[in-house]
Amino acid sequence: ELELSIKNEPAEMQENKTTISILEKNLRDAKEELKAIKKRKIVEIAKLEAKVDNNPEVQEQIGVIEETYSELEDETMLRICGLQTQINLTVGKRNDIVRINRLARTVIDVFNDIIDKPKLDRTDLQLIIDQIIVYEDHIDVKLKADVDAILHAEKANEKANEKETTVNFNEGSKVILNSNGRISSLYTMNTPHSTTTKVRLKTRNQPERLFTVNIISSGDPLEIFTDREGEIILKKYSPIGELSAFARQYADALAQSCGHIVSITDRDHHIAVSGASRRELMEQPLSPALEQLMDQRETRCCTLKDKAFIPISTQENEHFTAQVICPIITEGDAVGAVIITSKNENAQMGEVEQKLAAAAAGFLGRQLEQ
Repeated sequence: ELELSIKNEPAEMQENKTTISILEKNLRDAKEELKAIKKRKIVEIAKLEAKVDNNPEVQEQIGVIEETYSELEDETMLRICGLQTQINLTVGKRNDIVRINRLARTVIDVFNDIIDKPKLDRTDLQLIIDQIIVYEDHIDVKLKADVDAILHAEKANEKANEKETTVNFNEGSKVILNSNGRISSLYTMNTPHSTTTKVRLKTRNQPERLFTVNIISSGDPLEIFTDREGEIILKKYSPIGELSAFARQYADALAQSCGHIVSITDRDHHIAVSGASRRELMEQPLSPALEQLMDQRETRCCTLKDKAFIPISTQENEHFTAQVICPIITEGDAVGAVIITSKNENAQMGEVEQKLAAAAAGFLGRQLEQ
């Protein structure tokens, strides 16, 4: 995947340039619209002022026109601010693409070097293993969280449309011992769903013994709280939740710029919603289909008529007709999603909405890394 990302860098840069051009055109149109609104306001008020002659009805009409046009001006200004924010984020994304791909090359070089080695040395083990615990009858090897995430990936079973866990390096589990009978390298290769292997160890003045070696994967991060009575409360940690106030502001700006419903989620709930369905979606659990889409790091753009269309919450009475879903990735993990959706029967999501969602997801991901 990293190699593919590096290969696609020129195409992504061109796509980024196209997105900026589209946003700049929309920004110019919005500024022209604002000028036109101000001109119409001046003309209509001038016509009425010529007829005022202390006429209360005419004065009342002038007040209504001023209020109406003020609302239109404020709404257009919000759209201009939203578009300008999206342009700034998209320009920043261009630099991030280059930076991330440079880091990716380093990651690939390091992993290829480790995989190609006939034996792993101490430095290699320190890079990939967080902890080794030796018991009387078995050994637990705990991989570092980022290495574990690379070794185990989730993909869709196309035939059954189910999610299954696969191992990227899959040729059986192998343990290499040094001359003293100690483990000099251990790596799992090519046994889907298998994280256990057997190894015979023989130490000085001790008979040979058979150990079970377990590869322990990292779990979900938790927050630990204590109440006044001393009870311990474990709560699943949400990185996006740390930015909830900022996410709400961003959702409002994005909704203003695109004119659709916008929701920002973490791994479990909709945490920031802007638009007509705020009460309907806010704090609602994510649908299993949406969770699976985030696990696959897949961006989706479709309408209700498409087979790829999915529910975005567990509610049974959803009435959305079009959607763009882009996962939020930070440090290689999918921690949430940016969703642009609509209930309008004629709504169509296109390239602009996809770019807006991608820019928002990229920006939130960078904020979490900082």
